[in-house]
Amino acid sequence: MLKGNINYNKELLKAQKQALYNPKTKFFASMAVCLLITFIAYSFALFEYNSDISIAYRAKINKYVTVDVTANNATVSETGTNSSKTVSSKVLYNTKKIYYFSPNDEYIFDEAICTNNQTASYDSTKNTLTISPKDDTVCTVNFVKMPLSYKILADNPVSESPPETFATTETSAPINTLFPMQDDDGTSYYFRGLVTSNYVSFADILWRIVRVNGDGTVRLVTDNSIGASTFNKATDDHKYVGYTYDNSHICTKANPCYGTEGTASTIKTYLDEWYNTNLKSYEDKIVTGNYCNDTTYTGNTNRTYGAENRLSPDMNPTPTLKCPDTSVNYGGNYKLKIGLLSADELALTGVTGYPYSDTFVRWDPWSFSPSSSIQTRAFVTSIYGRTHNFISAVDERNSVQAVINLKADALTTSGDGTESNPYVVE
Repeated sequence: MLKGNINYNKELLKAQKQALYNPKTKFFASMAVCLLITFIAYSFALFEYNSDISIAYRAKINKYVTVDVTANNATVSETGTNSSKTVSSKVLYNTKKIYYFSPNDEYIFDEAICTNNQTASYDSTKNTLTISPKDDTVCTVNFVKMPLSYKILADNPVSESPPETFATTETSAPINTLFPMQDDDGTSYYFRGLVTSNYVSFADILWRIVRVNGDGTVRLVTDNSIGASTFNKATDDHKYVGYTYDNSHICTKANPCYGTEGTASTIKTYLDEWYNTNLKSYEDKIVTGNYCNDTTYTGNTNRTYGAENRLSPDMNPTPTLKCPDTSVNYGGNYKLKIGLLSADELALTGVTGYPYSDTFVRWDPWSFSPSSSIQTRAFVTSIYGRTHNFISAVDERNSVQAVINLKADALTTSGDGTESNPYVVE
């Protein structure tokens, strides 16, 4: 019995040895050992890597960085009180920090510059700077003097919408209020009615603010007449309603005219000469602005032009500050240093229809807008008695009130916009 068991065990042992030394078995066993060793090594490496990340992360979230903030033309504080020119703070890594600014009188935010590639955002409505620093940084926050365009909007109430109707002259508009309307560059804000807060002294000439244009420039009209002129000497052709005519190309928004593309009208020559005499030395403050000599028309032999169709007192007038593209080679869209108010702009000031009233535009001036023409007579819109749109034959003499546009960053040295204390432009 025992012998049989011994023989059995010997056979089993022999079989195990054969299995153990079998080349295939040996290969797979070796592979298993290698994989086990690799897994153990990887686990240790991953543990050490994660430990390093954890240590670095804990170091960062517990790290404080230094933020130095300097205000130019303003004061700054961390709480909104006890402000000074400079503050220095220890701020937790990547944690939001807010600083409060008090700009000097008539100064507005310009830019914030921070070192070490740190970014900050400024809220002009709250005068606050927000930063989440990840490194030591020095932030310089600059404020600049408020330009005329900002002062106008800051010093006068701004209506949320235009008047409900332009069918009558303005007698009920809130005094010294700005009204919004879209022009070709954005939202324009214009004065309407008996305004007393839109006086500007520039180039030793008294002006009235017509509007802040959509691009931030400021449109001015002379408070007084600069003289009288015909619009054109010739009158026996449709083209003589054009500020220039026989133009080398059609003057459109995409391809406007600059006054040199055709024959100059009499009124253009008159304005250019006045500009060269009175404003040439100040032209670094004057931009090349948009002027609309709208020669879109209905009819053929007898033509009625765009402004006349829009502003007829027999209908509900619909003035616009966007200039339509013409299809003829006289008039159209212009880019100029000096020009005239369009009939649409006159309507916006309150000069439309009846009953009679007064506005800040005076002296019965020519407008920039053709009214109508036939083959033997051409007419342009003017103002009659400062009360309503009227038309005059182009060879008649009317008052001239010049119009310019000041740069958006034009600064003032003094004044509050009243006649006795006008804004003074540097």
